[in-house]
Formats: sequence, structure tokens, C-alpha cells
Amino acid sequence: AGKPGRKDMTDAETQIERNADDGAITYLDGQIGERLAEMDRRGLLNNTIIIVTADHGEQFGEHDLYDHGNSLYLPLLQVPLIVIAPGATPGSRVAVPVGLRDLGATILDLAKLSGTGTIPGNSLLSLWQPGAGKSVAPSPAIASVRPARFSSTTDPAAKGEMYSVVDGRFHYILYGDVRQELYDVIAAPAESKDLATAYDTSAAR
Repeated sequence: AGKPGRKDMTDAETQIERNADDGAITYLDGQIGERLAEMDRRGLLNNTIIIVTADHGEQFGEHDLYDHGNSLYLPLLQVPLIVIAPGATPGSRVAVPVGLRDLGATILDLAKLSGTGTIPGNSLLSLWQPGAGKSVAPSPAIASVRPARFSSTTDPAAKGEMYSVVDGRFHYILYGDVRQELYDVIAAPAESKDLATAYDTSAAR
């Protein structure tokens, strides 16, 4: 992180960075596997909700950016979300974008404790169990980032606190200097076509 001249790295040097990141993930995967195996040995998995997620992704040259904490593009927002609960997760994959804000409500729903109080967010259970309780749409996936001490003056976040929301197929980004970007992440997952230039965004200012 913060390596001088990262934007000038060759493809081979960038691949070394990717390999190092993959190695860290592989190590973590092994550690999680060991713990799950031990829980299985003790007979705990039949009464345990397991959730695997992360706080951010990583950039390796997308939009000429590296590391994290400097923008709100998809490589930083898309993180793993694996939910395993006895009798409640059939092994399906949900294509709808969701945010970590809904995890608390989902845990209460899986533990059958959703009637004991209120917590922000909506349970995601109905996304893979149709008819399982009240079907509520996931909350929009909202994210924000503030300028970091190590930010380059050319980083998007250097212009002030940024916000973004992913709702359905669209990803909207608001810069600290009120510049805006809008992407159709289904048509262009690499966020290569900014649709905001086709709209009058003066009202947001």
C-alpha cells in the first residue's frame, strides 16, 4: 500500500500484487476451513449461523487506482457474503445486490428472533426462501469514504467525502466536489461508461 509509482507498474508487477492478495485470501480460507472442521467435530454446525463477509475490496489498476479507501468503484464495494444457517440456506446464489446494512435483521430472522425488537435494515431471508415470512426488498447498498491521510491528491476521495448507492442495476457516485457518475453495472460491469454525462444533474447541486 502506498508504494510510489504504482500507477507505472507493468502488467507483470501488477500480477505479482494480485498474486500476493490471492495468497492472503487463500491463507484466510484455510484458517476458516480449520475452524469449521473443528466446529463440525464438536457437533456445533447444526446449531450455528455462519456469515463470511469483508469490509472492502481491493483495486489493481481499475480506473488507474490501487489499494482501497480512495474511491467507491465496484472493486472496492463488491465483497464476499456467504450465509450458512441450518435448514435455512439451500445453497443458492442471489444475484440481487445487497448491502451489509441488512445483515443484522437477517441474523435475527434466521435465529427466529425478529419479533423481539427493531433493528435497521431488512432481512434478506426471502431472497433465497420465497414465502419465508414477510417479503421485503433489500435496502439499497449505500457506501461512503472520507479522504485518508495517505490519499494522493489525484484520488477521487481527495476531493472530499464521497457517497454511492447501488440499487438494482445502477451505481450512482457523488464526489465531494458534487461531481456525479452513474453506471449500469449489468451492461458495463467494469464501469467504463459514465451515464451521468447524459443527464442534467444541476438539481443535485
